[in-house]
Amino acid sequence: MQKIDHHELDQFIEANSLLFGTVQRPGIMLTSKNEIVKFIYPRKKFSKAIFFSQAANFEKNAKALLEKGITGPIVSKTAHCQAANTYYVVYEKLAGEEVRDLCDQSQLQHLTELAHYLAELHDKGIYFRALHLGNVLKLEDGNFALIDIADLKTKSRSLSAFARGRNIAHMFNVSEDKVYFQQFGVNRFLEAYFQRAKLTDTKKGLLVWRMKRRLHADMRGGLGTL
Repeated sequence: MQKIDHHELDQFIEANSLLFGTVQRPGIMLTSKNEIVKFIYPRKKFSKAIFFSQAANFEKNAKALLEKGITGPIVSKTAHCQAANTYYVVYEKLAGEEVRDLCDQSQLQHLTELAHYLAELHDKGIYFRALHLGNVLKLEDGNFALIDIADLKTKSRSLSAFARGRNIAHMFNVSEDKVYFQQFGVNRFLEAYFQRAKLTDTKKGLLVWRMKRRLHADMRGGLGTL
């Protein structure tokens, strides 16, 4: 990770285009090479984030996804400005649309494909804690990709039924996305997931049990008999 001073950080910000945030505190920027810059700000100046930064996690997770054959950001640079308590990650921009934007255009059929994709992630031992429809892209080639991957874990074996249920419940509970799953059908999504997931009937039952315990009340109402 490159160490930079405050002046170098200011020059870098001035040289790129702001997509999200403010000039004083940028969130996302675009470089002249069409790369994405994600800025990360530790909550506390003196915290474990100084030693185990989200920027380092982002880069590590990008490599882990690549090794597992999952498309994600390809990181070209990470940097840290201690004076400004700021990290940033530079990565290749992926050509695609957020699944949330597609659903907002009434293209809910993509949720069937997303269910299949999520089953593949779980079968490959990938637990994406920041899972929501805004962090999954539908690429121009028809495949999916993950973004904002600092909060992600990979395992050498497939995820347990409990971990899968917890991850799916988290996705269903995201306030911005609830309406799409309610319109599409929670049961319908789970049925599509089970078509691809390598799970026994017993493990499917454990997944549903765990998921129900985590679901918000307004989402549990959409569950019938699976």
